Amino acid sequence: MVDNSDSKTYLFPFTQPLENSSTSLFENDQELLHVKNTLEYKNMYERVATLIAEGETITIQTRNSSYSIGKIENTQHIDDFEVIATDLSVVERMVVCQENEMKALASLERPAIRFKVNALYEQKGILEQKRVFMRLFDDLLLYQLCKNF
Repeated sequence: MVDNSDSKTYLFPFTQPLENSSTSLFENDQELLHVKNTLEYKNMYERVATLIAEGETITIQTRNSSYSIGKIENTQHIDDFEVIATDLSVVERMVVCQENEMKALASLERPAIRFKVNALYEQKGILEQKRVFMRLFDDLLLYQLCKNF
């Protein structure tokens, strides 16, 4: 539903009714954007994607946790990070994984699993780390944000 442009919940990151929900984008405790409809959400996702593409790291507070989201290439100085996957079909491009690990990633619990970085990423120097933690998105807001960059 959230990916169907004909749906009234298109791009909406919450399960409660549209009229009762909104999201705000802050920078240094100053509200930059307050969104509550599809067009505003689209603009917010595009703005966040632009900031990340420019090398910024964005901190997102969801119901489940707080996440800092940025380009994978900017993680060299971060010891402990997780990759949030939005599409299982591309996971194997980045890490070496077994079929049972893919099933675990997609399970209801959404565990973080430690994977070995595949040789292509290692050879190109995209990641300094030999192993990374990866999980599948567990929040529609994270899904929409990560899908847009």
